[in-house]
Amino acid sequence: MILTGILCGLAAMLGYGISDYLLKKPSEKIGTYSTLFQIQVITLILNIPFIIYYFSKYTFNITVSDLVILTIAAIFDVFAWFNFSKSLTKGEIAIVTPIMSVYSIVTVVLSVFFLNEILNSYQLVAVFLALLGIILTSADIKNLHKIHSTKGVLNAFASMIGWGGFLFFTGFIKNRLGWLLTFVLTNLFIGIFVTLIYLLKKGNKKYISKKYITRLFMIALINLVAWFAMNLGFSVSYVSIVSLISSLSPVITISLGLVILKEKLLVNQKIGIGLIILSLVLIGI
Repeated sequence: MILTGILCGLAAMLGYGISDYLLKKPSEKIGTYSTLFQIQVITLILNIPFIIYYFSKYTFNITVSDLVILTIAAIFDVFAWFNFSKSLTKGEIAIVTPIMSVYSIVTVVLSVFFLNEILNSYQLVAVFLALLGIILTSADIKNLHKIHSTKGVLNAFASMIGWGGFLFFTGFIKNRLGWLLTFVLTNLFIGIFVTLIYLLKKGNKKYISKKYITRLFMIALINLVAWFAMNLGFSVSYVSIVSLISSLSPVITISLGLVILKEKLLVNQKIGIGLIILSLVLIGI
């Protein structure tokens, strides 16, 4: 079961790493609100087959408290999406992405205290090594002293809190409704919430640009697959472990930079990647 959870977390890590890389350009060119709205509309459309399948095959009982938790989770997710997109328009992806990705520590702490998840000593060490690895892999150690004045950092921290809270509430509702219904309803609630915000927002609204439609579709599809993998992972393993592995996505983002942009790794980044690989081994023990 742990192995399945790790594989699901790795699939989510890969998906989120790629989508983070793809998100920067449309966020800068189209704007935060439009980018978020268009991605969520595409996600809702892609989610229709899952909705039809679930509602035709299963019966379920949703309470008022379930609806409240789903609403709170959607608010956290939209808050995180908005701030992360905003951070990409302001700052460098190599700085804001690792800050955002530490959302796992928020989820881990909340899950241990409120979902009664118990991590063994190896997994606790893995948490520390993974977080240290994220920092080392994604940052230029020589310029860390400048991080307080770097644009987009506050938005990145806000997205960290938002996604940490979102995954915690998702884990909470998963225990009540099961992973598949949780997957369907979170997508539905987030899409509805984003649409309402977009429609209520004053000012000019930029609709889908043909230039970016392919990229936006790819982001939505990749995120949907990653979110599906995470929910499947939640069903067989701890929320804390699966969310931690998924948060290692900066490794993918940096790898894309190495291959596509011909960037080079710093010494601290090589050490960071080594620590991340070690953390993945320890999580499975």
